[in-house]
Amino acid sequence: MRYSPIAVLMIITLIFLSLILTTLVVHTEAKSVFNIRTAIVLAGVDEEPLIKPFYTTTLGNITLQISVSILHINISSIYKALKMVARINNDVPDFVHEYLSNIHPDWHIESVEWVRADEAEVALYIELMNITKSYDYVLLLFYAPPQKNSIRIYYISRYLPELERSIGFIGLTGFGGNTKLYFIDLSAIPSRHPTREEPIYMIGTHFNYTNNPPLWDINSSKMRIDLITRYVENYLNLLVARFAASTVPWRPWHIVNITIVDFSNGNGAERVLKMLSPSTITYYLSSISPLISWHVEIHVVEGNTTPFRLALENALRFGEFLALQSEDLQSILSHSPELGRVRVESTYVVIPVYIFVHSIPLHITSGRGAMNFTGAASDLAVVITVPGYENRIAKMGLNTAIAHEVGHMIGLAHPFMGIDTKRGLVIDWSMDFLVTPMSYAPTIAGWLGGLFYYEAQALCRAQIAQILETAKRLGIIISDTDVVGIYNGKCIDIGLEIQRKILYRVSYPYSSTVTISHTMPIAINFTITKTVVEPTTEYRTEILERTTTIEKTVTTSVLYTKTFTTERTERITTIVQDWITTTVIAIALLLIGFATGYIAKKK
Repeated sequence: MRYSPIAVLMIITLIFLSLILTTLVVHTEAKSVFNIRTAIVLAGVDEEPLIKPFYTTTLGNITLQISVSILHINISSIYKALKMVARINNDVPDFVHEYLSNIHPDWHIESVEWVRADEAEVALYIELMNITKSYDYVLLLFYAPPQKNSIRIYYISRYLPELERSIGFIGLTGFGGNTKLYFIDLSAIPSRHPTREEPIYMIGTHFNYTNNPPLWDINSSKMRIDLITRYVENYLNLLVARFAASTVPWRPWHIVNITIVDFSNGNGAERVLKMLSPSTITYYLSSISPLISWHVEIHVVEGNTTPFRLALENALRFGEFLALQSEDLQSILSHSPELGRVRVESTYVVIPVYIFVHSIPLHITSGRGAMNFTGAASDLAVVITVPGYENRIAKMGLNTAIAHEVGHMIGLAHPFMGIDTKRGLVIDWSMDFLVTPMSYAPTIAGWLGGLFYYEAQALCRAQIAQILETAKRLGIIISDTDVVGIYNGKCIDIGLEIQRKILYRVSYPYSSTVTISHTMPIAINFTITKTVVEPTTEYRTEILERTTTIEKTVTTSVLYTKTFTTERTERITTIVQDWITTTVIAIALLLIGFATGYIAKKK
């Protein structure tokens, strides 16, 4: 059987089109796959974790392929790095006294090596520079018992502007995230966690605060391997995955629509308005999720003219407080179409926040008084009462309470509660040492330390990876100057500027085409200052830092090199251009076929 030239050319054209379509599909899918190289560095640890050399995990539309290398180093380098930042002191905290009296009554501890955890991270990072420069993320596990009848204790200190003083948190066993290094000291004594006084921390955490004993209290080799393996698996699944690809369900434009529902028949709304600061709320929210463009609107309504009057009629009396029932509020929101509820549109999201105020102090209860709280977030809206349970609003500020509940609305959890990948929760236990707006309280300071205090810039730096990754995928070039500024106190300002570029690119997707593959150096400046640390004797220890004599100040510029590579990330415009090219070639081939057939017919 003979085929006409036209038929042959049409078959060739169809094959060519199939190849082009296959290539486009492959390239379109490739943009969501990221290869991450991570190292598990062991020092002074004989046992190796039972882990696979490769892990694959999916977060939303992003697939992470994580390769894992296990390396061994000499423990002497760890002692050298820790010696740089240790402060020798004779004050032993209560939780260590309790540990020694119960577990090791025969030990005679003469001194304490106080180590500031963030300084230790930097010192260890510098010491391991030859290793860390070759990997995207590094976990250091070391067993380095303090020497000469000494105990090592890690702490961090956070300045709280509203209190105008620093609060210290002690008993950590691991720390990291300011660089691409995270470390766990397997010889550190963890603080008691959770405590009898703080039942809310029933779930606890795995790294920074833990119930796991030091390695010297585990005699079974199998148990030691199991513990190390669990640390590594948590690191890979929770830390590396979160640092590498965040799945914040963000939209370009979020409007926080605050309505003051006034039942006071007096000056209730006026009192609330004095506490509200739109600029403070947007600042807090920008630190929670820098990729969102936040806007705040405020309205006042008389409570008795709204369906919420039914909730007041059913309110319970608790001493001097009046408690609105959470179930009533949710039912009213569900069945009252005139009330504003969450709206997710193509270009913006509206999040309603209802603030209830009365001449009698208000809080919210659930289950006929089984649980009392200040505010709550549902799928419909945020509800907050003034002054809230145990006067939380009066003590801690209404603006932070709003930021906390709105954080829940965009999918964020309490850090101490772990992580739920099915729901896409993105601030997890690994960042709890920052004391974020999503934290209930500083972990060791407990309720007495107050709610919601945090370091906005530190949290922004921890999440800046998602801004850089999004910008990279959209072809937005970030200057080295901006990257340095991010880590030197200008994170939120620069992050919002990058965000504006992202929003422009999202709004005008045909503005340019780009393929990006580059190495981005991130210079982080740290100052290590010798100080005298004097902890109080209370269990909820407060570290009082007094710089009586500055023995040594070391300022080190740490070069954090992150290599971004993608498999030819295609923009929509490039795909359109390929389709046009393919169509032109196909038409040309068909014309050639017709011409060939016509010539053959003439002959």
